[in-house]
Amino acid sequence: MAMGKQRWLAAWALLLCGAVVEAQNAGSPGEKPPAEGFKSFAAIQRHFDQRLEKAQQAVQKERLAALEKFLPQAPEAEREIVLATMVELAASLDLYDQVIALSERFVKTHPKSSEAGTVRKLRLTALGRKDRLPEAFKEWQAFLDEGSIERLGEVLESGILLAEAYLNAGDVKAARSVYEAIRDKLPQAIPDEQRQIFSQQLMQNVLASRMESLEWIGRTPLPIEGKDLAGKPVDLAQYRGKVLLLDFWATWCGPCVSSLPHLKQVYEKYHDRGFDILAISLDMDAQQLKQFIEQERLPWRQVWDNQGLPNAQNPFGGPNTRRYNLTGIPATFLIDRDGKIVRTTLTASSLEEAVVRALARPASRPESGPGGHEQTRPVTQP
Repeated sequence: MAMGKQRWLAAWALLLCGAVVEAQNAGSPGEKPPAEGFKSFAAIQRHFDQRLEKAQQAVQKERLAALEKFLPQAPEAEREIVLATMVELAASLDLYDQVIALSERFVKTHPKSSEAGTVRKLRLTALGRKDRLPEAFKEWQAFLDEGSIERLGEVLESGILLAEAYLNAGDVKAARSVYEAIRDKLPQAIPDEQRQIFSQQLMQNVLASRMESLEWIGRTPLPIEGKDLAGKPVDLAQYRGKVLLLDFWATWCGPCVSSLPHLKQVYEKYHDRGFDILAISLDMDAQQLKQFIEQERLPWRQVWDNQGLPNAQNPFGGPNTRRYNLTGIPATFLIDRDGKIVRTTLTASSLEEAVVRALARPASRPESGPGGHEQTRPVTQP
């Protein structure tokens, strides 16, 4: 019972933090620096970060191959950890077919393992990435129905990832059903005396913003008005035909700042393919904002939303922030080539897949785009 309570508290900590981390792929370990030299410090950092990441991936692939060869002769006492490690390695390398096969074998041979929850979570993620969503939902529903307090965090995390997979597939109704199942069934695993406060924390810290954000999906984005920090007027029509991320953020927002390295990575990787970012800053100090942008070398356009309110105390008082009815950041809206909002509340772990999917879909009307004046969909408030 004491161990169960500790795991419940750990799951609750996960609930309050809500972080999901995934590996990213880029670069080549054998790639040499350009003969003409580097043009900037950022180029040097990017080059060697990519080489290091690719080298790490190569080592992980070798490790996975070695474990695969070793598994048939592994001592009985080690087969469980060997197989679980193989699942985790395959997941880190985005080898989703291998994750599915290995996890199925693990669950059958070690159903009561302490690693079973993690393996099932990775399996559900892989099923979602392979667009085997009905199968993933059925397995997740069974995972949820077990009502295991020891698996609470893994059930929650895999459910959120499943909902994101449905959103990537354009199925808002199914994503909502996952959130509702989490809301209604997950607290049942909690002891009676703690269930109410857990339910409140679950809604406040995890589900409320996600469920509310579903109302934006499929809508035309509201206008973004004002000038960027270079003094040029901003209009979403300028991004017609592109995939655009609206990013409401501030330098005082910890999660916003911590997501910037990955945001820059995705921008650099897909900008030439038609992806762009328009950031709306809620900072109150323009000089501090400009210094931060220069220090971090953020290449996309920035709108200082509180430009006309330099003495205001409420950072959420800017015109664009109020138009989008925001009460917290980070807040993100991904707009496809047709000018429709296709994703919101994107995490660092889900951004790249959502961008790739949006770029893969051509515009159904070439003349339309984010904020395009030719669009006929009504501009509505959530």
